[in-house]
Amino acid sequence: MKYLLLTTSPFQTVNALIFAFKASTSSFTWFIVINFYSDSELEQIKFLSSLFNIKLVEINNKTWFGDYRNIASHNINDFDYLIICPNNHWSAFHAAFLPINKVAIVDDGAHSLSNFTIGQGKSFWKKILLRSSYSLFQLLISKKESVDRLSLFPVNTTFNLIKTDYKRLSSWLEKVELDYSFQNNTAIFIGTPISEVGVIALETEIKTIKFSVKYFQKMNKQYIYVAHSKDSVQKCRQLDDLGIKVLRLGGPIELYLSKILNLSDISICSISSTVLFTAGNMGFDLDKIISFRVNESFFLKDYSEKYQKIFDKLQSLHYQVIES
Repeated sequence: MKYLLLTTSPFQTVNALIFAFKASTSSFTWFIVINFYSDSELEQIKFLSSLFNIKLVEINNKTWFGDYRNIASHNINDFDYLIICPNNHWSAFHAAFLPINKVAIVDDGAHSLSNFTIGQGKSFWKKILLRSSYSLFQLLISKKESVDRLSLFPVNTTFNLIKTDYKRLSSWLEKVELDYSFQNNTAIFIGTPISEVGVIALETEIKTIKFSVKYFQKMNKQYIYVAHSKDSVQKCRQLDDLGIKVLRLGGPIELYLSKILNLSDISICSISSTVLFTAGNMGFDLDKIISFRVNESFFLKDYSEKYQKIFDKLQSLHYQVIES
C-alpha cells in the first residue's frame, strides 16, 4: 500500500502512521512545504523520515495551484491512499482535486474539543470566501470512494470515524533505539507554545511551570521540561536560568512515552498538551497524568472557552487537574 502524506505537523504524521502501518509493505511519501515550518519542526520531520523510512519531498509554497502541479507530477496515480490533516484549506484543496480516491483525515490533537470556526478573526468577505471554499472542498472529498476520520476525541463527522490507538507504537518501537530514554522516578512536563501564540503571557506560563516544579520537589522526583518544537528560545532560556532541565527531543514525545510504559513511577504533566490524552490512551495510570490548570482570567485572547473545555474534558475522564 502506497500512502501520500499531506500532513502539516510531526504529531499529525505520527497519527498517519498509526492509521497506515498495517503491513510491512506500506510505503510513505510526505510532501512538506518547507516554508511552513520552524527549524526545530523540520528536525523532527527529518527524524520521523529516517525512523520510519518515509520519503520526503520538499516544496516551497507560493500558490496552491503551483503546489498541486508539483505534487501531481510525482506519479500521483501510483498512490493508494491520501492522508491529510483536518481544518486546513491547503490540504483539503489537494484532497478534493488530486485523483486519489481513498482519503484519511488524521487527528490534530485536543483542538478537536473546541468548535472550529473557519475564518475567525478575518474580514467579512475573507471569512465568506474561506467558508465557501472549504465547504466545496469537503463536498468533493465526500464523493471519494472512501473517507476515514481518525480521532482520539469525539468529532462531528459524516466520514467513517476511527479511534486512534497509540498502543500500537509500543510494538513498532520495541526494538528501535531513540535518541533519549527517560528513567524511572521522573516528572515529565510537556511544553506547549501557549505563550508564543499569545493565549497567555510568558510570565503566566513560567509561573505555572515553577508551580509544577515545587509540586514534584515534595516527591523527590527528577523534573524534565520537554520543549515543544514551537517553544521560543526565550522561554527555554528562562527555564534553564531557573535551574530547570530543558530537553529537546528528536521526535514527537509519543514515541518516547511508548518506550517507558513498564516504568512504575513516571508522572506526565502539562498545562493543556494533547499528550495528556495520548498518554492515557497508551495505558499510563490516570493518577500519574496531571494538568496544571491556568485560571481563565489569565487568558489574553478569546481562547478561554476552548481551554476550559480541555480542562473539563480531562476532569470528566478522571485525570488530575490541579489549579496552579
